[in-house]
Amino acid sequence: MLEQLIHSYESVKMPVENPDAVNLIILALLVCIAVFSLRRTESASFLDRDQTDQLKGIAILLIMLGHLWVHVSQKKAGLIMSGDGLALFLMLSGYGLTRSIQKRVPTFRDFMSRRVNRVMLPYWIVSFFLLFLDYALLEKSYSLKDIALTLIGINVTQTTQHIDYVRWFMTFLLFWYAVFYITVSRISSKKPAIFLIICAMVLFVAERRLGWYQLFAFPVGCAIGQYHGKIQALFMKENKKIFISAAAVFIVVLISKIYVLNYLGKHWRYDIFKAVDELVSILFNSSLIIMTAFYSYKNYYSVFLRFCGSVSYELFLLHGYFMIKYNPSFGLMNVTMLPVTFFIFLSLVLSLSYITHKITVIKCA
Repeated sequence: MLEQLIHSYESVKMPVENPDAVNLIILALLVCIAVFSLRRTESASFLDRDQTDQLKGIAILLIMLGHLWVHVSQKKAGLIMSGDGLALFLMLSGYGLTRSIQKRVPTFRDFMSRRVNRVMLPYWIVSFFLLFLDYALLEKSYSLKDIALTLIGINVTQTTQHIDYVRWFMTFLLFWYAVFYITVSRISSKKPAIFLIICAMVLFVAERRLGWYQLFAFPVGCAIGQYHGKIQALFMKENKKIFISAAAVFIVVLISKIYVLNYLGKHWRYDIFKAVDELVSILFNSSLIIMTAFYSYKNYYSVFLRFCGSVSYELFLLHGYFMIKYNPSFGLMNVTMLPVTFFIFLSLVLSLSYITHKITVIKCA
């Protein structure tokens, strides 16, 4: 009975015959929904809350679609942008933290309190929920050591990382939070980006075992926050020229991802390709940031993207578990209807993420 209701893609993958076509259909539908949900808004400032929420929405949708091809399908699509979505999350996180400390550096207690309420509390709620489902549905349990480690955000073993397939990111994010606070409280609160970029360079050379990637995205986000005033002034003065340049970069990056990067990944040394790939992601996300800012300055925002962004963290924590381990929708129809079942899945997990978000807000109140 359970096998008929949910589908696991941990070992047996879905046989999608034409992943590139399906991928483009889903991307096109997401763009259409975003465009048709455009509404008028009041005046905007560069990377304000509305814009960052919409960018978070783009990030999580790219991650979800990328994970479909990486973890669910037998064949991968040529254009997978889950890594770019992850980098965008990190850039926005670095940006938000840097902007938040520009008036004053918070005390350690204040900094930890904010991280617990905004990051750890949703993580704990989702963790207990997922661990309970594993036990109730599959009678699968974890050692006390693994439970303790994953609850404090240390996910470095295969067991903890495969609880929901995105848990490694929590450890990576907490690492950057720790480095950021040490930097602004002990080294420099005015120009933290320089030291963080140096840390990323050291990590890029030294880190191999954990498989972390998009190492420069968080420091780049801090740099955007550090020079926000100058960037905003330049954008307001030359927004049309900057938009055209960003759109050109966006198109070039998409073409390179389809026709160039996949080839280079097979023929270049891993560390060289990784550096190029991270640079391309930063260019891609920078163009997205500029284009989002441009239509915000034209007094438009996407209701769909803003809603996805408002629950993006909860959506990130939940989607891997239900997409890969206990998928409730992909088996409803023939595999040829995957675009339809993807949006059914998106609707279900968005609803669950919204409920989780509301629970978190109530507990923080």
